[in-house]
Amino acid sequence: MGPRGLSHHTSRIVNRVRQGEVIEVTNHGKPVLHLVPTKDGESVRGRLISEGRLRPALTAELPAEISFADESPGPSEALAELRDEERY
Repeated sequence: MGPRGLSHHTSRIVNRVRQGEVIEVTNHGKPVLHLVPTKDGESVRGRLISEGRLRPALTAELPAEISFADESPGPSEALAELRDEERY
């Protein structure tokens, strides 16, 4: 199926995928996309982890503050300066 068929019949195609069918979308006759049903209750994140394509963070904690070695302006200030220079 090409992109036009996908855009014209989206709800029908979604229903077919819900029923378990795998839909291959092509562009100029070459496959570019597979629409596949998800397993019940499986999140995309969970699937990627189980496939080994995503590694979860070791900790959920973020550092309290990022410190810089010198007293140079932080990223926000540096970006603001660059934008000001572009305006004038």
